[in-house]
Formats: sequence, C-alpha cells, structure tokens
Amino acid sequence: GASPVWTLFSAIGISVVMTGKNPQKKPPEPAKSREDRLKAALKANMAKRKAQARARADGQEKKA
Repeated sequence: GASPVWTLFSAIGISVVMTGKNPQKKPPEPAKSREDRLKAALKANMAKRKAQARARADGQEKKA
C-alpha cells in the first residue's frame, strides 16, 4: 500500500488542484433527474435488445 506520508501529500495536492480557479471552465450543467437517467438507460437497453433479437432472427433465416 501507499505510505501515510504519500497519501497525505496526494490528498493535499488534489485539494489544491481542485480548488484552483480555471477561467476556461464551463459552467456546470444542470443535473439530470434520476427519472431522466433511468428513462434513457431503459431506452438504450430496449434498443440493444431489439438489435440482438433482429440479429438472432436474421441468423435463423440464413440457417434455414
């Protein structure tokens, strides 16, 4: 594992980097609601499953 001294310095370095001002930084985008994220995930999952089903159907037709 990491030595305690290294861990301390890395934590300090991270906090200094994260608190520094960056003029090129974009304003934070509004957070999506949980429902929106779930809806998008469900839509992507359904599209993936439909594509898999089509690929299986095409494979069955070629074998026959």
